[in-house]
Amino acid sequence: MVLPMLLGITGAIIQALAVRMVVDPLSLVALGILGTFGVHTWLRTGSATWVLRVAWTWAVVTIGWVLANRIASVPTGAFRPGELVVSADLIVGGALAWIRWGDAVRTAWRRYHEEVGNPDKLGNAWGDRVNQRVLITVASALRLMFLFRVPVFVIGDSGVYIKTAMTFTSWGSFAPLDGFYPPAYPVFVAVIQMVLGPDFLGVAAVQHALGIVTVLATYGMARMALPPPWAMVPALAMAVNGYILILEHGIYTEALFIPLVTVGAWLTLRLVRGGGLGTSIATGVVIAVASLTRLVLQPFLGAVMLLAIASGGWPVRRVAVFRAIAVGASFVVVVTPWAIHNQVVHGYLGLSNGIGVSALLPRLWEEEATYTWENQSHPDPDVRAVLRGMQEQRDRGASYWQAWMRARRDFPDRNTSTLVAAAATDVIWRHAGLFTERTWFRMQRMWRGGFGAEQVNDLFGEQVKLGIRSPIFLVRDDGDSAEAIEQAGAEATGLSRIFRPDDVPPGLTLVLTVVATVASLAVRRLRPALVPIGLGLGLLFLAVLLNSDRA
Repeated sequence: MVLPMLLGITGAIIQALAVRMVVDPLSLVALGILGTFGVHTWLRTGSATWVLRVAWTWAVVTIGWVLANRIASVPTGAFRPGELVVSADLIVGGALAWIRWGDAVRTAWRRYHEEVGNPDKLGNAWGDRVNQRVLITVASALRLMFLFRVPVFVIGDSGVYIKTAMTFTSWGSFAPLDGFYPPAYPVFVAVIQMVLGPDFLGVAAVQHALGIVTVLATYGMARMALPPPWAMVPALAMAVNGYILILEHGIYTEALFIPLVTVGAWLTLRLVRGGGLGTSIATGVVIAVASLTRLVLQPFLGAVMLLAIASGGWPVRRVAVFRAIAVGASFVVVVTPWAIHNQVVHGYLGLSNGIGVSALLPRLWEEEATYTWENQSHPDPDVRAVLRGMQEQRDRGASYWQAWMRARRDFPDRNTSTLVAAAATDVIWRHAGLFTERTWFRMQRMWRGGFGAEQVNDLFGEQVKLGIRSPIFLVRDDGDSAEAIEQAGAEATGLSRIFRPDDVPPGLTLVLTVVATVASLAVRRLRPALVPIGLGLGLLFLAVLLNSDRA
């Protein structure tokens, strides 16, 4: 066994000293080790199987091709000689491993299915533990490779959350939110910085850890409807999703919102499958925190409560009603302090005062269609004045924020968000057909991936604007730093391109969604899949209906 290895190493040394290298030395060493393993396996099996014959035939052809290329300059096409040798190594190694350990693998595979035959066994079966460890390993390895390559990403809204985290840490103030933005994410950032220090790399590390929680929650949801091998498909897609990876590495509310939504959907499934009081309370708390992270989730509280009631069957059971009440009560308990804060500080009772400026107004203002704002027949004189002012700002080519600030100046004693929301609602009502047509167009564009996709290299500029500095990543203006940043960005981009949702053809995505929905309605065992499908489609629809293309 030692002789073939020595031959491989000797050949590598000779080639390394030669003027013209036939192939790189490491490939020869690998081939020598594989040759040793091959001879050993061949002697143990007595005769070569067809798998081994095919593998060695490919290896001989490949090595001959490489030798012909190096000696007689025979072209290798798009492949480099080293790539051909490595392919031979991998194919022969795979064939030998199959012969050597194939029986053991088949035995383990049978045990895997025998141990996990019932999808109701969540997290207890041996096969589930194996799957969870694989998911944790894959997700952790990818995130660790990504974590130390590039600075933490920031965008325009990141500045508000960074400033709020600072004011909250210093004197408990939420002033930068200005009543528009919810508080959960700034508090999340502030707590991490109080524990791990001011470097935003600590925030990214915690968010990447939450990404692993998202992967496990995805697997848990899939296991309620699918056997273990199929449940791994969506979980692995989540583990290597490039968009999720970028969001986890930035000061984005989505980095906290996505884990909360995923865990909330998993808890909802546990609830409708007969969960107790603890599950009900946990579901309400998670939905509340998610709503305080991104307000778009608030409407789904009612849907979850209805599901909790319906899960008890007909006639309605008292225990199902109690579960729904527990969900709603826990939600109210969590959000009430923030609602009271808004009443005391900003004069309104609710989670946000920004429906006008952050939702309806930006879409109507920047949409491809042209809306007529002025309406002299509106019964409210203040709304009439706002509509007239909006029309003037629109004709002048002002931004929606300038139009908002004018309404704020013109009516200092009125709630600006309420006035602008009333004006926007009037515009939508008068242009219902056009608004519906543009909504359908935006839905189609979203489904085709028409909205701008964030790339790693596009996210560096905002870091300098916000003055973010890190002891690991110091952003400077000199050429060497710019080159290093570009290289790190290219590496991170490569990691984020392992799987991107926009790489999947839109038609295939639509077909798979329709098939999954129909199958979930038709097959009782697949019924739990309706919860994540409905939640995902609902969030997409609300994002397109209101404003945020990226939400």
